[in-house]
Amino acid sequence: MLSDLRFTLRSLRKSPGFTFVAIFTLALGLSVNTTMFSIVNAVLFKGLPYEDQDSLVSINLASPERGWDRMSLSMAEFNDLVEVQTSFQHLSARQSGTFNISGSDLTPERFTGTWMTGPGLELIGVRPRMGRWWEASDNAPDAAPVVVISERMWATRFGLAPDIIGQTLRANGEVATIIGVTDGEFDYPNDSDVWMPRRYTRTGEERDTRYLQIDARLNPGVSLATAQQELEVIFSRWVQAYPDDYEGLEIRAALMWDNFVSGDVKQMLAIMMGAVTVVLLIACTNVANLLLVRGGGRAKEIAIRSALGGTRSSVLRLALLESLVLAAAGAAIGLPLAHMMMRAFEYAIANSGDGPPAWFKLEVDGLVMVYVVAAVLFSCLLAGLMPALRMIRTNLSSFLNDASRGSTGAASGKLTRALVVAEVAFSCVLLVMSGLMIRSVVAAANVPLGYDPTGIMTARVGLPETQYTEEDEQIRFFGDLRRSLARHPEVTAVGISSRLPTWEGANRLVLENSDLAGGEKQPETGAGHVSPGWMELMGVAPLEGRDFDDRDTMARDRGGDGERRVRTIFLAWPECGRATV
Repeated sequence: MLSDLRFTLRSLRKSPGFTFVAIFTLALGLSVNTTMFSIVNAVLFKGLPYEDQDSLVSINLASPERGWDRMSLSMAEFNDLVEVQTSFQHLSARQSGTFNISGSDLTPERFTGTWMTGPGLELIGVRPRMGRWWEASDNAPDAAPVVVISERMWATRFGLAPDIIGQTLRANGEVATIIGVTDGEFDYPNDSDVWMPRRYTRTGEERDTRYLQIDARLNPGVSLATAQQELEVIFSRWVQAYPDDYEGLEIRAALMWDNFVSGDVKQMLAIMMGAVTVVLLIACTNVANLLLVRGGGRAKEIAIRSALGGTRSSVLRLALLESLVLAAAGAAIGLPLAHMMMRAFEYAIANSGDGPPAWFKLEVDGLVMVYVVAAVLFSCLLAGLMPALRMIRTNLSSFLNDASRGSTGAASGKLTRALVVAEVAFSCVLLVMSGLMIRSVVAAANVPLGYDPTGIMTARVGLPETQYTEEDEQIRFFGDLRRSLARHPEVTAVGISSRLPTWEGANRLVLENSDLAGGEKQPETGAGHVSPGWMELMGVAPLEGRDFDDRDTMARDRGGDGERRVRTIFLAWPECGRATV
């Protein structure tokens, strides 16, 4: 084998043009495949950097009829689960949202954060870099506010102050004590910089007021299927007790990882992996064609080797060894190219907005190297096997005759043409995939929005619940804000809404007791709250009737006894403490 390797290297050195083209072709195919598989590995195979992640579970409601796979749960439902379930050793509810961070010497700034119940982040088996997580007692309604901050926030807001533990800050108008700082690579859930215990009472909220994501850790020895069966039993009791709240709903337990990587992402990665595989097929077909032509030119050499006692297996081994050397050299050049592509990809997503989650690590690890070795062997066989079999199956006298005439033979010509046809077919597949993807992107970018976004600026406003406890205070704030913005000469229209346009949201609206012709039920639609002037801002004219105006107040929607009497489909003012300006 060693002598064959030396012979192969000498033979390739004698044909530098062929060697360069073959190696460079394979290097391009292997580099894009290595890059793409590294992305797939980072997203799908590595998983979350949490302790025993296979036992981490997310619990959600689902509505198959509406096509909703993941719906939040309410605090009442979470409390029921905590009391009766036996499948989980830890059960925690979380809610992501906006934290307005300020202090006596800090400029107010908005951060994304998370409120959590139960044992806090100990659920996922992670410890803070400094300080501690909160304890279960910190979730009590009368507990003193505490907060855990990210290393990023510690650096940008506090200048890496060594005495950070014990300092206070104002979070949404509430003075909280900093008890911990997370590690720089920690990110749960995505993009959080602040974590606070969710101090709650066990009563006072409706069962269908759903805004909590439930995460849990399975008890040792309990499978996901067993936990699902128990949840279904608990859910059946809810359905019996509150049938109206659970019509068309199901309860599902899934690995927490499924909440981080959606089905759309998996589908996109599968398409991209298929595309780069076609690229590798084209590269291998190119090299196979080159080897076939090269084999025709070496016919006399093979004939002499056979005449001197060389067996067909030795000729096959020599031909495959040559393609293996080419593929290995292509991988050696392709790996640095793949590394550059990965750094370019990281730079692109880091500058695309929010950037990648902290758990996303794009690197060439052991699994990627296994893939590279498999890709090299695949390339070796695909590029070298057909020319090698062609060499050992053709009559040696025909080889000599063809060589004396300076031809590669009719059979070789047919095989070459077949490879060209295959290459064109692979290229057509790749072009069609690329064209469909480009067409999809263009179509998505040109979907009619129903309004003209040109010149519309948006900003999100969050009102601290501790400062704006009453609904009337929230209404008054947003009214003053709208009038203040409208006074600016460069502003032509101002509107306030509880959500951005085209965002479906979780609130749904259906017209009850108004079936369509034929007994069909009314379709559901997304529900939102808007202010007067919002439709004018969006350039949306009502088909009938009028736009909202200052007459449409919350007071008008209430009777003298204070009972709510909804007179409009969309309420005139946001009822929650958040709005989009």
